[in-house]
Amino acid sequence: MSKTLTPVGSLGSESERRAERRLLCSNLVQVSWAAADGARHAEFGVLEDLSTSGFGLSMHFDAPPECGTELSILANRQRFAGRVVQCTCREDGYLVGLELDEPCEQVDGLEHVLDLTLLDLG
Repeated sequence: MSKTLTPVGSLGSESERRAERRLLCSNLVQVSWAAADGARHAEFGVLEDLSTSGFGLSMHFDAPPECGTELSILANRQRFAGRVVQCTCREDGYLVGLELDEPCEQVDGLEHVLDLTLLDLG
């Protein structure tokens, strides 16, 4: 299944950093990076949301990557690269904000993807 991502404006939140809509999702992904000391890390995380410019990942770390760290994401046989722009501690781990190196116009094969703009919540 292919999901095309089309910029349509902000969700309206003051904390919103991406100028395009986010699609909510829940997909297991593999995340890898090199720490500042050169040590290689590979963990699994949950892709919680995506847009053309970035991903939101839920992860558990002993020591989370610092802002600016380059991450590689493997999601359903597709590889994405980007850098950490925020990492927030939550009760269930960390929420990592990733800015992609190249815009992501399409993500193939992801399941559990929801576009809130298509719901009639009014």
